Amino acid sequence: MLPLLFVIQFLSWSAMFCLWVYAVPTVAEGSEAGANYLSAATTVAICFSLYALFGTILSFAVPGLIRRFDAGRVHGCALLAGGGAIAALGLHPAGLMLLLTFASVGIAWASLSSIPYALVSATAPEGQGARRVRLFAFSTVLPQVATTLILAMLAPALSDRHASLVMFAGGAAMALAGVIALLFHRRLAIDIPDW
Repeated sequence: MLPLLFVIQFLSWSAMFCLWVYAVPTVAEGSEAGANYLSAATTVAICFSLYALFGTILSFAVPGLIRRFDAGRVHGCALLAGGGAIAALGLHPAGLMLLLTFASVGIAWASLSSIPYALVSATAPEGQGARRVRLFAFSTVLPQVATTLILAMLAPALSDRHASLVMFAGGAAMALAGVIALLFHRRLAIDIPDW
């Protein structure tokens, strides 16, 4: 179960790093002024606050959803919603559509920041939960290193509007993670007693 979860987490966090690094350039690309970075940075800051707040509120519903369905299904569906939202940013939504896009990222965030760690802790041998979670944290560090290196190497070869392409790639990575979680949901259907 741990290798499967590691792959899902690696793809998901790669997508989040694409979002965090390229959201401002993507929103700037889609602005009428074209590359108005100050305005884009302000817009993205508001949108990031929205997805973080929405994700935090939704995280309280996650335990109930897992009891009703299972962790693999809930996590997979949340990642599909987030992957679609990140990819949609490459289409430059504006106004209410932009806010709805980031709200969908919040759905993924609610799951991404809780379910994998709860599963790792729940499956650890007694007294090994904290150690397993610390080791599992590499699934968030390694994507940052890999994504940064890959994007740094590819950026010169991409078009001037490459930020949108990065959003499409990040969305695809998270959507793939969601598909994997859904395909193998029975392996992730683990009881989390302290939820």
